[in-house]
Amino acid sequence: MSSSCNVREFAMNIQHTALLKEALEISLNHDKKIQKAIDDNDDPEYIEILKQQNEYYDEIFQFSITTALKSEEYQ
Repeated sequence: MSSSCNVREFAMNIQHTALLKEALEISLNHDKKIQKAIDDNDDPEYIEILKQQNEYYDEIFQFSITTALKSEEYQ
């Protein structure tokens, strides 16, 4: 029974790692998109929309980290 629990925990850790990696990549790519829009002197409204979207992606990333750290697999 304990080996099946270890396999399950290992699989969950891999899944959490993949989700965190994806959330981080999305957040970083969006940061680059905002910086490019600023550098290219894009429309201020467009830049503001990107910044609002970035807040949303940051919240998802923070939630992903919090959820992963609170899960039993990491305790």
